Amino acid sequence: MHLTTALLAFAAGALAMPSGTTGNEPSKVAARASTTHIIFVSNFGIGADNFQAKAGDILEFRFSVGTHSVTQASFGEPCKYLEGGFASGLLVTYPDESQNEMAFQVTVKDDDPIWFYKGGVRNCHTHGHVGVVNPPDNGQSYDNFRTAALQRETTEEIGRRTGGTLVKIDD
Repeated sequence: MHLTTALLAFAAGALAMPSGTTGNEPSKVAARASTTHIIFVSNFGIGADNFQAKAGDILEFRFSVGTHSVTQASFGEPCKYLEGGFASGLLVTYPDESQNEMAFQVTVKDDDPIWFYKGGVRNCHTHGHVGVVNPPDNGQSYDNFRTAALQRETTEEIGRRTGGTLVKIDD
C-alpha cells in the first residue's frame, strides 16, 4: 500500500513539472504523419517507379492480374536480390479480380535510395521493369538503373517473402 501511494505521489509530481513549452508557444517537436505511396505492379511494368519518400513512409505495392513480385536490388546489380532487402514473393491475381486483395508493404527506414525490380521470368532484364525511391543526384538515376537492367542476362526471382508485410487492402 505504501509503495502504491509513493508511486502515485511520484507520478503526480512528474506530471506537475514544467515541460519546456508554455501553453502559448508551439512545441518544438512536431510529429510528421507518414505517407503511404501506392505502387502498382502489372504486366506493363511498375507504376510510380521514380519518386521521393521520407523515413517512416510506407511503400505499398499492389498487384494487378497475373503473377507478379517485387524485389529490392542495388544500383550496381539490378535484377538481382539485395541480401537483407525486401522481396514480396510471387503473388497471383486471377482474371476475375481487378487487383490482388493483398498488398506488400515496406517501411522506408531513411532517405537513402531504394532500388527495386519486378521479379518473374524476364521482367527486369528483358523489359526493364524497375523502380527507385529517393534517387540520388550523383548520376545513379532511374534511367541509368533501367539501362543497366536491360543489359543483364537474367532476373533473379526470390520465392520467399522477406523485409515487408502482406496486408489486406481496405478499399
